[in-house]
Parts: sequence; C-alpha cells; structure tokens
Amino acid sequence: MHGSTTQKLQTDEGRAVCYRCHKPELTCICGHVRRVANRTLVWIAQHPRERFHPIGTARIARLGLDNVRIETVRPGTPSAPSSLPAGAGLLYPGANARDIASLEPDERPDALVLIDGTWSHACTLYRDSPWLQRLPHYRLEPRHESRYRLRKEPAAHCVSTIEAVVEALRFLEPNTSGLDDLLTSFDTMIDQQLALIEQHQRGPRGRQVPRTHRGVPRAVLDAPERLVAVSFEAAPRGSGGDDAVVIVHCVAVRVATGETFEHFVRPPPGRFPTPRHLHHMGLNAEPLAAGTTTAELRDHWHRFVAADDIVVAWNKTTLDALDATVGLSGRRLHLKSAYRSHAKQARGSLATLVRQLQLEPSRASRLRGRAGTHVDHVVALLATLQPTRRSNLD
Repeated sequence: MHGSTTQKLQTDEGRAVCYRCHKPELTCICGHVRRVANRTLVWIAQHPRERFHPIGTARIARLGLDNVRIETVRPGTPSAPSSLPAGAGLLYPGANARDIASLEPDERPDALVLIDGTWSHACTLYRDSPWLQRLPHYRLEPRHESRYRLRKEPAAHCVSTIEAVVEALRFLEPNTSGLDDLLTSFDTMIDQQLALIEQHQRGPRGRQVPRTHRGVPRAVLDAPERLVAVSFEAAPRGSGGDDAVVIVHCVAVRVATGETFEHFVRPPPGRFPTPRHLHHMGLNAEPLAAGTTTAELRDHWHRFVAADDIVVAWNKTTLDALDATVGLSGRRLHLKSAYRSHAKQARGSLATLVRQLQLEPSRASRLRGRAGTHVDHVVALLATLQPTRRSNLD
C-alpha cells in the first residue's frame, strides 16, 4: 500500500495532484494498488495522447507490477526503443496471432508487449511501427466483457490495458498471486471517476447544471483564460507522392486576451504553393519564401502555449496534424464535436455555421490569410458557448 507515502504537487489552480499516478488528490489511486511480483516483463508501448489521460489504466500496471516498463512511442517511430528486450512478443489480435492460453511453458515470451491507447490510437501505432509488426503475435480470448464503464470498446474481445495485462499474466504465470487486486484497483478508479462526473453534472450543492450548460465542455466554462484557438495552412502535396502534412502557416489566438501567434515555415522543395493555391490561402509568396523551419515553429509555439493551456480547433484533423508537428503537451478541444454536443447541430463548414448564426467575427487579430479568418471564426463560435453569449443558442 502506498497511500501514506504519496506526495502531492500543487497546480496553478491550487488543486493538489499526485505525482505518482498523475491524478488529482481527490481521485488518487495509489493507496488502492497492491504490488504484484510478476516475473514476465510487461513492456507497454504508450501512445503520446494516453500518457496523462485521466482514466488511462496503464498507470495501474506501473504502480502495481514489480516488472513493468512504459515507453511513450510516437506513430512512425522507425525502430524499436533500446529498452525492448530480446524474446518479446506482442499481445495484439490478428490472423496469425497465437492464443496465449495455448502456449507451452517453453513457448512463453520473456517480455509481453502491449499497446496502450484508444483502439484507434493502438491501430495507428501498430500500422505505423514496422518493428511492432515484426514481433511474434499473441491474442487473448477474454472470459468476460470489459469492465471499463467509461470507454466503450469496439468489440467484445477488446479490453482495457490493465485487463489485458491481468488476463495474459494469468496464463503466463498461473501461480502469481495478487492479480485480482489489480482489477479491484481498476474498479475503484472507475467508480471514483463516475462519482466525480456525477458531481460535476449536478454542480455545487447538488444543483442540476442549467440546460444552457448541457454539452458545453468544462474547460469553456471553468477555464476560458486557458483557451487558445488555432488554425494552419499546409504545403500542397508533392509531385512524387510526398503527402505528409507540412504546416507552412500557423496562427493562434489566446481567446481571453486577444494575444496572437503567427509563424511561417518555408515549404519543402517541390511543394511550394502555386499562384492559384496561394490565392485560396489568401497569402503572398513572400512570407512563405522567407519562412523558417518546422523546428523553429515548434520552438516558438511552446513559448506561446503553456503546458496547461487548452488548444482549440474546429476539427480533429487540425489537432492531430498540429500534435504531430509541434507536440501538444496539454489538453485539446475539438470544437465541432463540442458544438454538436451542445446545440445538436454542426453541419457544413465552420464558415457556413458562422453565417447561419449571423455571428460577426472580430478581425482585431489581423492574422493573415484564410487561416487567420478561420481562427477568428473559431473564437466567435467559442463565444457562443460561454455564458455571456449563450442566449443565442437557447
């Protein structure tokens, strides 16, 4: 038990956070996790977006297993991290995967690799990491459906990371004790999170959240000073089939203060926008030709955006491309999804929606081009989700 030794960190809001499980003190799980003396190394390839996810279950494996290692792995990593030992096998479903329950003792892997992330993230990480594909593959036939009541798994055989770890170790190490305790810790974490969600939905002193607040992300209501709206333009596809996203014009606005960010990156050879493309971007060639490198964009971005800021974009594609380019270390908000949840509509483009709502985006930011206009639209739509403008949606 680790509850008596758990140390806390203090956030900017004054909320104590446990440095071991990276959860708020209110939902710290350290005191509920008992150690398990497993022999097989559990090696977890963790998607970057799962690292600090409030309901990620790899933290239970890290706290509860004697023999475990978690490596943050970005999609497209060309080779295996040096910490991956020889004799490792991957727990991942597939036509050629062997049922882990059928392995003889001398066939069992020395290390078991699992991919930690949503099912979509796991598929992407596997697809873009050839070194994972080359490992021997094993699969599970879970005896029960997932106990993960906060995330809906895509199929009955899909379970959370900690559930997969426990199920696999039951076959690899049938004499290891304490595995069921890890699932008890898992249930406790889920119960705590569900209670917290219910409390937030009811609001202080048990009051129901007003209907006008329904579906509005808590970040918009509780931390508007941390919202950073973003948009970008990318270089056109290369003639040689090079279609990797290369951001060449990146703009952002800190919503509460109007502070702006704008950066140009010189397009790679063979991918400079044509005059027609420049016209659609609303840009001239000069700032792109004088642009810097992607590395400098990343450096300037992290000077503008703090780790606890919330990056807001109209669609998920923008957030994913920005994450791949500069690395989004904090939270993010997919505005199209948030608006759909609140107003039950989000058809068409952002510009179409702004026109339908008869919004008047401010051009005070003076950010250039189509990206500048787009980010002003994001700011205008965000304002409709905040208390001072919410009457427009009722």
